[in-house]
This record gives sequence, C-alpha cells and structure tokens, in this order.
Amino acid sequence: MSITFFKNVIRVIPNGFTLLGLLCYSSLTGAVQPADGAVLNYTQVMFEFDEVPGADVYVLSCHAKGSGEILRRRISSLACAINSGLNFGGQYQWFYEAFRKGKLIYKSKPFDFSIAQSFLVVRDQFRYNVLSHIPDSFENNLLFIDYLGVAINRQGEPVWYMPYDSAVFGKVPNYRNLTMTKNGTFTFLKGEQCFEKSMEGLPVWQGPSDGKVSAADREWYHHDFLKSIDGTYYVCSYQYDSTENPFNRSEKIWVRYNTIIGYNNEGQVRWSWNEKDHVPVTEILKSSGSLTGSSSGTHMNGFAWNEKEQYFIMSFRNNSTLLKVDKKTGKIMYRLRGDEGDPFVSGSRFYGQHSPGFTRTGDVILYNNNAQPVSDKTKRLFPKVMLMQIPQGKATPRLLWEYECVMKEYPDGWVGKEGYAEQLNNKNILICVGGANKLLEVTPGKKVVWEMNCELHSSKENKWVPFSNYRSHCTSSLYPQYFTVQQPDGRWEVGKQNRFSIKLNNDGTDTDTYTIEWFSNNVFKPFSTTVTVKPGVSVLQIIPLVRNRPVKKEGTKIAVLRVSSGLNPTGVKDYTVKII
Repeated sequence: MSITFFKNVIRVIPNGFTLLGLLCYSSLTGAVQPADGAVLNYTQVMFEFDEVPGADVYVLSCHAKGSGEILRRRISSLACAINSGLNFGGQYQWFYEAFRKGKLIYKSKPFDFSIAQSFLVVRDQFRYNVLSHIPDSFENNLLFIDYLGVAINRQGEPVWYMPYDSAVFGKVPNYRNLTMTKNGTFTFLKGEQCFEKSMEGLPVWQGPSDGKVSAADREWYHHDFLKSIDGTYYVCSYQYDSTENPFNRSEKIWVRYNTIIGYNNEGQVRWSWNEKDHVPVTEILKSSGSLTGSSSGTHMNGFAWNEKEQYFIMSFRNNSTLLKVDKKTGKIMYRLRGDEGDPFVSGSRFYGQHSPGFTRTGDVILYNNNAQPVSDKTKRLFPKVMLMQIPQGKATPRLLWEYECVMKEYPDGWVGKEGYAEQLNNKNILICVGGANKLLEVTPGKKVVWEMNCELHSSKENKWVPFSNYRSHCTSSLYPQYFTVQQPDGRWEVGKQNRFSIKLNNDGTDTDTYTIEWFSNNVFKPFSTTVTVKPGVSVLQIIPLVRNRPVKKEGTKIAVLRVSSGLNPTGVKDYTVKII
C-alpha cells in the first residue's frame, strides 16, 4: 500500500510503496481514502473515494477509536467534508458503503487516521473569546490568525495549524500575512523570507532572496506577499543605496528604498519596481524625518494587486501616501496623500495607513491607523476603515464609506500600527484591529454583528492577556474549491450512442464555474462548455457526440474528458472514456 497527497486529500494506492512527505498531483487509480496511519493537522477533513459502478447513494461512517459514537453522512457525491466532531489529538477509523436502490452492494474495509496535537491549538494556552454575535448576520467562514499560523471558525475553535519544523515547543512562529491561495496552498512571511506551503505544511515554493534586485546578499522581504491568479509571486522588499544628499550635496546619505519583486515558479525575477526610479529622494528623506546619515524612507507596508486592470495600489506609512502604479510602465498613475489638506470632497484624512485592498466592485478598502498629531491631549483617536474610489488623472477621489473602530477596552483611544480590513461575500467588512487583539465584522450600515478578542494565558501573571495579530484573512472552508465527477451508470465508455453524460459535484464551499472539455484523436469532434455550480449542488451535464467523417480506423479509441475549476488554476481532472 502506498500513500500520496492529492491536494487536500490523503489518498491510498494498494500494492505500492510509501511516499510520505511528497506532494503529488497525478491521477490515481484504485481505492481512495484517508490512508491507514495518516496523521493530519486539521479537523475539517475531506473524505473522497472511487466510484462504485451502479451505486446511487453512499454512506460515510467515521468514529473515534475505542468509542461507540459514529458520525454518518449519506451522500450521492464521491466526497464529503466533515467539519465537526473531529478533535486535535484524536484517533479515528472510517469506512464507506455503496447502495443501489436501498441495497448494499459494496462495503470498504475500515481505515485508521489520527489528528496531531500542537500547543498552538491547546485551548488552555490560546483562546478566541467571542464577545458578541448576531445569528445569521455574519459570514460563517474561517479566519486565519497569522501570529500563530492557525485557522479558527466563528465559534472561536481552532480547525487547522501550519506545522513548522524549527519551532521550539511553546514558541509561536509569528507569521505575517498568512493567506490561503486559490490553489489550496498557503503563502506567508516569516522573518525576512516568504514561503508557500501545502495544507500539510509541505514546501511548495520559497523566495530565493538572492539579491538580484537589491544588489546585495539578500532582498529583505517584508510586510506583503501574495500569489496572483496567473501564478506570479509578488513580494515587498528593500534596496539600500548610498545617495547624494539633496539637502547637503557635499555628503552621501544611506537610503532604504522600497521595491516590489515579481517571481515565476522557478524563482526567476520577471518584474520589479523600485521607488527610487519614481519618487523624488527629497520626499523620501522628509518622510522619515532623517536628512543626514541614513534614512528609513517612506516605509511601504502593503500593496494590493488588481489582476484585471494590471495595476498596484501601494501604501507608504511614513508619508501617509497611496500610489496607484501601472505594472507595464511602472509609472505612478495617481498619488493620494492623506495627511496634506483634505484629499476628499468631504470626509476624513488618513494617517499611517496599512494594508490596502479591493472590494468586489474594484473600490479601494484601507485600514487607516489614524495616527495623526493632535494638540488636544484629551481627544480620543481610534483606527478607521475607509472605502474610496481612486480615479484616473487629476479627478478628485471619493470617500464612499468610513467606520471608526471605537473599542470599549480602550477608553482613552487606540492608535497603533498594522491592521487589515477585507470585504466579505455578504458585503460586510472584516476588521483586524492593528496592534490590538480584536477582530470584528461590520455591516455596511455600521452595525457590529460579530466581535472577538484573541487572548493567551500568561503563566507569569496567571491570567488571560491580549495578543495582537498582524492581519486576518479568511476562507469559506479548508476546501473552498473542490469537485468530483461521476458517470451516472458507472460505465466510462461510449458505444453507438450520440451523447455522454456526467454528474459534476461541487463538493467545496465556493460557487465555481467549470470548463468541461471532450477530445479524442480519431472518433468524435471536440466539445467544450462551461457550467456554474453552487456549493453542495450536483448537475447532470450531457455532452453531445458528433462523429468525424470519415472515421479513421487507426489510433487508440480513447476519449479524454477534462474538467477544470475556474477558481483554482490547478484544479484540473482528466478522465479516460473507452470508445467501443
């Protein structure tokens, strides 16, 4: 028996050899299930098995070893996610049965698996204290706590953690910007390095940090890192350079310039942008308040990438500036400085902002730390979240929406750093308060419908204390894009009929659009169509078959059916159909 990983599912191939720790995307044959002895690091588990010819219903059963309690799921698909009832540190056994018209036609043998334990998910060390929630008003998704590398549900329960090899027990990894990609992998920053790993913690990609852009021994990655839909990796970095001081031309000054690097999958630089080519050095020096010796510069602390229109929104903290930058030319399309005058026709300025992003309509969402200088020491300041339109040319930007993050835990106000805001599918805003320990979801009408504090237990003080989080991204589940394909009668072959039918199951938690392609080398003409399927829904797709005229007798009489996910670039499955 051999074990291999296929995306987020652990699969088994009988009569093989063990391949532990290897990530594989090949098509598999034989029985498919979480493997005997598999050790998982998540409690949301996707079970998938091969089709049993003639079956119309399957029953999945799973129970804790040594316990009589059994979880049962009756499904018509080939995959089923169990989202509750499985716990870290538990040992489990499962099997599946196939039925036709109520009659049992197949029963698998039982398979064992376990879920590892980690101090990162022990509830007497870390807790997520849900202070308030309004049922059916907030989005019931998963949130990533990047400080720990943990995913939690909206009840404050951990469901996944990122394993890491070099950790000392009790020492948190302190990741930054932990994000789930459309491929089902995870990208994050740790120290001065950026990584992509699988859900099981296996390495997928790592930034080379070879100094090709910085002209030094490394790139100094920082703050922001993402993987775009086309597979390019974009990351913030620095270049340190000795520059003539414009305020005293008889001396040099050491300047930290901000750069963004775009890598391909092989770690080769395919694009880069350097601040020093587009921003006057006088502005860079004034931003840090240092006009001699060395300068930390403008301090880029985030960017947003518009894949459709191919431009970046870049955030610079030290001069409270947003730049809209065209990728093709690198030129600044629009410059918005939040602390100079009033940048909007009406509404607030922004100061020391962090982490720009985009709404689903293409507007900019910004976490404004509101770190403004005030002469009135009694004035209470809190962070704000802003939605704005940044136009082309010299047109005036528009402030569309603003929410002030007033927190009762901080009666004297809170002005920190970091922070993040993201628009959810329900159009609410998820806010991670920078420097504080609070997460909250706010409606467009500015009503808080869910609120939570992150806390750790201090053994020294013997009490629960706050811990801050850099950002908190979210996902609908650990399996947002997941599908299986069946043939209604279980016969993957074509005779004299002029059509072929498949059942396409969206077993994930996001609505997806699938491309279905049929092609063969000698018998039928190619066919392609798309279909949009909501999560948990199955559709019957009929593929019309038109024979070539004349039909070539030579060649293998095999057709290929390909189904591709529109959301997941690696979500492609090929099936062979025998032509008889």
